[in-house]
Amino acid sequence: MNNTGFGPPNLDDSSQQASGHYYNNASWHARKPSDGVYVPFVLGPAGRVNADLNSLAKYLMAHLEGSRGENNILEASSFQILHQAVDDGYAMGWGAFNVDWAKEKILTHGGSNTFWLAEWMIIPEENIAVMMIIINASGDNANQASGEILGLLINRYGTTQ
Repeated sequence: MNNTGFGPPNLDDSSQQASGHYYNNASWHARKPSDGVYVPFVLGPAGRVNADLNSLAKYLMAHLEGSRGENNILEASSFQILHQAVDDGYAMGWGAFNVDWAKEKILTHGGSNTFWLAEWMIIPEENIAVMMIIINASGDNANQASGEILGLLINRYGTTQ
């Protein structure tokens, strides 16, 4: 994972990571790091980690392998602890629960600082990991669009039968 950090992405206005956006007066506007997009340090890592898509994919693949009992950056037993639900489908930052379209539990994870949002899913039994939603915007329009996209993806691909 090479292009990662803490705090909002694109702090140096490079083209390596996308700036956040917001919708106002019928148009989209780019957010700048000076627009107050920081999440307080005390809440970290929630909403404070940023990564490019390649790095997110590596992170997701490590968790997919771990969920299937394979060792990689951690021992498989550590992934088992991370992915084991401890309370109502919550497993140390991961959702771990059964759905009617999968034979075994699925894992979900996501993160947001209310300006950027990422949501992903792992289906261990099918050896599938999907970055479902990666969005650099906030507000009602962005939330509605991401919900509609997620619904379309689940309706189209959310079955292993």
